[in-house]
Amino acid sequence: MIYHMLLRQQPYVELGVDYLDHLNQHVRARRLVKQLASLGYNVQLDSPPEVS
Repeated sequence: MIYHMLLRQQPYVELGVDYLDHLNQHVRARRLVKQLASLGYNVQLDSPPEVS
């Protein structure tokens, strides 16, 4: 990380604790469904309503 900051001459920017969760929401949802299924839950996902 330091190498890229120095190479690009850019300051460090904290992306936040949930950066990767927002980056791949469908991957996170699939992983959470698998975790719940392994605990014995039946999971059915519905798409969130469109916000306009």
